[in-house]
Amino acid sequence: MLPLGLLPDKSWEVVAGQRLNLHVIPWETQFENASAQEPPAQPDAESLLREAHRRLLKGQRAEALGIAQELVERHPNFQLGQLLFADLLNLTSDQPIDARSALHIGEPGVTQQRLKQLNDEARQRLTRPDAAVYAGKEPEGLVYLSPKVPFAVVVDALHSRLYLMGHASSEGAQDAGPGLQVIFESYMSVGQRGIGKQQRGDGKTPLGAYVVQKSYPGHVLPDLYGSGALTLNYPNELDLLDGKTGSGIWIHGSPSDQYAQAPESTDGCVVLSNPDMEALLKFQLPAGTPVFILPQIEWVPPQKNKNLRDPLKALGQNNAIKGKDDTLALLSWQAQGRKMAAILSGSEASVMGQPSWATPSYWVEQAHQWRAVSVSASTGARSSIKGVVR
Repeated sequence: MLPLGLLPDKSWEVVAGQRLNLHVIPWETQFENASAQEPPAQPDAESLLREAHRRLLKGQRAEALGIAQELVERHPNFQLGQLLFADLLNLTSDQPIDARSALHIGEPGVTQQRLKQLNDEARQRLTRPDAAVYAGKEPEGLVYLSPKVPFAVVVDALHSRLYLMGHASSEGAQDAGPGLQVIFESYMSVGQRGIGKQQRGDGKTPLGAYVVQKSYPGHVLPDLYGSGALTLNYPNELDLLDGKTGSGIWIHGSPSDQYAQAPESTDGCVVLSNPDMEALLKFQLPAGTPVFILPQIEWVPPQKNKNLRDPLKALGQNNAIKGKDDTLALLSWQAQGRKMAAILSGSEASVMGQPSWATPSYWVEQAHQWRAVSVSASTGARSSIKGVVR
């Protein structure tokens, strides 16, 4: 196993070296921004990992080892936890544990690849943005969320994080106050070739604004999808306008033999650990819940989003039918040199009581004018421009 060194001027440095004769390329990772916050009362796997790391930084090796042991007992298939536990044991052991046996992998080449993946996962988990980064702020571009829409999901690909945003009065909301609040967050994985999906089979996760279509419990799905799934409306009208192909982009859990996946390792879906997916499904996200997949979240004061509401709400009013429908959500973002917006509208009856989903309309700004996108679902070709709002 890799010796986990404790250096006074660094956080967690993991080095594969000659001591173990693993025949892997030496690598090291420094986690200089790891949080020093105390864990929650009932910590999840990531919180236990971060707390063990925090104790190690303070020189409390025995305490760190005890927390790591609790971690692997609670989550025996969490390979990163197993790696940390073995590393801590190796700090005082004269007979180091072999990485291949601890991680249940055989070939040296596979070991090297898997260790790199765990290295990437550790970096993302230990350097995740602290709550202070988003306290009192909202993701830029999540312009409006009606009280009739309880949640919005926002994905930060750069930091491998998924955030569930809710209104300040929502159960579990942090630092209740005006605007939206983070009520749940988790580590997640995106496509093995990153983000910016263009075509079927490219191994990338799409970017933009989507909505939840259906929710499935794990027992009705193949093991690949873990504890459950939320299906998304990829490709949406903007995707079809741009000639993007592919389908079946979901938010889902992990196979039963894995706890989590590397940050970039999926076929294009957004993948969570099964405990995190179970926690997300407990919120019972109704169909039509916005899902905003971004390269990176910029956390801004609520007023910055409010400043964009009036111009974009005009689009929703332009799209309303006889004034009966109202605007439920507004999302705005830029990509490929264009400003784009997604508007969710629906009658009051469609979002009260039993969950049902609103179909978003998509808009592109051209020559300082907002134009509605209309695409033929069968051909993917643009059929018309439904309206212009200056």
